[in-house]
Amino acid sequence: VQRPGPGWGLAGYSEGGYCTANLALHHPRQYGVAGVLSGYFSPLATNKLPRRVDPFAGNKVLRQANSPAAMLRKAPATVVEPQFWIMAGTGSVRDHQDAENFTAEVRRIQPDVPFVPVRGGRHDFQAWRQALPQFLTWGTARLPAPAP
Repeated sequence: VQRPGPGWGLAGYSEGGYCTANLALHHPRQYGVAGVLSGYFSPLATNKLPRRVDPFAGNKVLRQANSPAAMLRKAPATVVEPQFWIMAGTGSVRDHQDAENFTAEVRRIQPDVPFVPVRGGRHDFQAWRQALPQFLTWGTARLPAPAP
């Protein structure tokens, strides 16, 4: 296993996509690529499982500090982040719009960030299954080869 850094990649679906964006922005030198598949870019008001709970216990500063969208808006254009790859299905209007907005923010730092719209895709495994091979091909090509 390579040491943390450009040889590491992470990706996630839905809440895992949120976690991917959040981790990548909080620890930019720990990852080379970050794939967000139908993720969201601001924390949800409550987490539903196993019961409704606010993961930040009402702390607005902590919630803002864990908002990838807010973090990117404040990031200087010279900051070096992991290379992002963003996907959303066009059948989920909110996912698609949020992903387009986040992609626009990332493009201030990474002009060539891929945004992959899955035509008719929704917030489900069918859309993610269609997009995942594209991310793996893209991401693998950007990670350095393991040291001998």
